Amino acid sequence: MVKTLPSKPQRKAWQHDFPVYLWWAIASLIAFLTFINIARTLVQRHRRRSAISRFNEASEEKNDFASSPPPTSSLAQFPIKVAAVANKTFFWRDVAFKFFFRIPLGELVFTWTYTFVLLLFALLYVPLDVPGSTQRDLALLYSNRCGLLVFSQLPLIVGLASKNNTISVLTGISYEKLNFFHRSASRASLIICWLHVFGRSVAIPLGKDNQIGETHMILGVVAFVSFNLIVILGYKGFLRAFAYEAFLISHIVLALLFLIGASLHWAEFADYVYPAMGLWFLDRFVRLVRVIFFNRFWNIVSKGSSGSRRAVVESVHGGALKLTLQRPMNWNAGQHAYLVCPTVSALPFEAHPFTIASIPSSDKKASTSELVFIVRVHDGFTHRLSELAKSHGGRFEIPCYIDGPYGTVAALDSFHSSVLVAGGSGVTFTLPLAQQLVRQAQLGVSAVRILTFVWIIQSVDHLAWISGELETLRSSCPPSLVLDLKIFVTRSPDVSAEQQLSDDVSIHEEEEVSSEENSPNGSIDEKNEKRKLSASSSLVSDVIKGRPDLEEVLNAVLVDAKGGPVSVNVCGPTSLSVATKRALRAGTGNNVTLSVENFGW
Repeated sequence: MVKTLPSKPQRKAWQHDFPVYLWWAIASLIAFLTFINIARTLVQRHRRRSAISRFNEASEEKNDFASSPPPTSSLAQFPIKVAAVANKTFFWRDVAFKFFFRIPLGELVFTWTYTFVLLLFALLYVPLDVPGSTQRDLALLYSNRCGLLVFSQLPLIVGLASKNNTISVLTGISYEKLNFFHRSASRASLIICWLHVFGRSVAIPLGKDNQIGETHMILGVVAFVSFNLIVILGYKGFLRAFAYEAFLISHIVLALLFLIGASLHWAEFADYVYPAMGLWFLDRFVRLVRVIFFNRFWNIVSKGSSGSRRAVVESVHGGALKLTLQRPMNWNAGQHAYLVCPTVSALPFEAHPFTIASIPSSDKKASTSELVFIVRVHDGFTHRLSELAKSHGGRFEIPCYIDGPYGTVAALDSFHSSVLVAGGSGVTFTLPLAQQLVRQAQLGVSAVRILTFVWIIQSVDHLAWISGELETLRSSCPPSLVLDLKIFVTRSPDVSAEQQLSDDVSIHEEEEVSSEENSPNGSIDEKNEKRKLSASSSLVSDVIKGRPDLEEVLNAVLVDAKGGPVSVNVCGPTSLSVATKRALRAGTGNNVTLSVENFGW
């Protein structure tokens, strides 16, 4: 039987199968992660109920539940040991790319695998070993398939970048963590895009017979150049790290140019572009609805309703600001929100993400809850906000619109022990987690019996950020929960922490007199200072000079847990997460779940 060259319709139909196969692979992966998420949730619920039941029984028998190990079987230990090996091998080990970023080895392997699969689908065998086939035919088929694969990945790339996406809901992976895979998918697709351009250049050499002057080819070049700029500027070592606001604007503009150019360049496959555009606009629409609802824009002409669109800004000792908002919304501990302050921002709709450093009101009858944001003063938006606070005597109100909450934070109430580690302003993430665990312990709905709160700061001045909250946390902690506060001061002078706090209190007392005489809000400043001083002075015993030995801290918790499940949540600079992972790798504990929130974009 003589082989013949497939007809053009046959080749097109055959080529269209490859994106379908690729999407089946992606859908299978999402389904697997969804199954893992559901199974993990069910296990945690069962574990929490069992632990609470055992605690109640131990309380009746007057036993020390916190020191008693939970019952385990060899069968139950097997998946725990497998997970421990996987964590220590892949997820607690980072790979550093100089001048760019560092990522867990597991994520890097996943990225390589995705890129390999994409290349495999792009370069699979094409049956062109037939009479009459030429090198041009081969180049056209390969290049067209590469272009089609790039089109097919656009909905995935845009979907992974959305703050409101279905994948995050199904898998339980927060959108900001999925954003890494958004960038990885974009870079892998760019490689395939280059293969498409190269293949077309081979098939249709540049010259008088090429189509470069035609409109659809010009639009293809626009899309190709835009795609390259998107990826290049998205690397952390470039614009994204040094001027995020400029990067964000350029990212949106270039993405629209790429999507529009691609859809007009190859209109036949624009069906992949339209869902991508739809996902982008849907995300913006959902965010707009959130802003309108939580800021009560329909009451804009009502008297006394302006408070739902304003925020109180206060200067806090230690180079920070405290923003307080009252909003009719609910959120989970550890989530964040975007704040839009048009009178302060360089652009009217400029949104800045900050972690909510409080938990919702426990009063079910309350119509609003207080959202607190502790903002470290840097350049740009926070600097302008700080200057305005100084010009208003340290406290003022501004129009402020909130968009959120966002982020997926795993529940901690099913673990035996919980360790919260924060560096600097990362405490805005760990503080509400601790507050939530204390509240759940009060209600008797948490399995956590040991809570270790580690905060690493450069100066005792930073205690003013949350000193009152820490004091309340300790005083409200029930007997069923052991709370261990450890505050490490890394840049204190060559004196004891107690002496530094004592000197700090004396300085504040002098400032209090000055503010009482000169500040237009003297009475308010006086109350704030007195509250801060009394709290700071009572935290002296929790302050430790120097850097923590995280391995020692974590091993002590693991020993006390005696094989029980332990959660470790870290928020701070990259160096802190690296040190925590190193300490966990060196430790002997297996039943540990690590969650990392790093600074940066």
